[in-house]
Amino acid sequence: MKWHCPICSYVYDEDEGIPDMGIPAGTLFKDLPADWSCPECPATKDQFVPYGDDDHYEGDVVDLDGDAW
Repeated sequence: MKWHCPICSYVYDEDEGIPDMGIPAGTLFKDLPADWSCPECPATKDQFVPYGDDDHYEGDVVDLDGDAW
C-alpha cells in the first residue's frame, strides 16, 4: 500500500520502504515510529492519507499559510 503526504505529495510505498533512512522494504506504514515524519517536508505521520483514496486525497490538502518549510 502507498501513503500520500498532503503537503508535498511525497508517496511512501510500503513495498519499497526507505532503505537510506533505515526503513526496510516491506515496512508497513502503521509500523513506522510514531514520531516519523515526511522525509521531504514537515508533515507528521498522522497527516498522511492512503494514496489514491479519492475520499481523502482531494480534501486533505494542508495549507501552510505561505510559510516556508
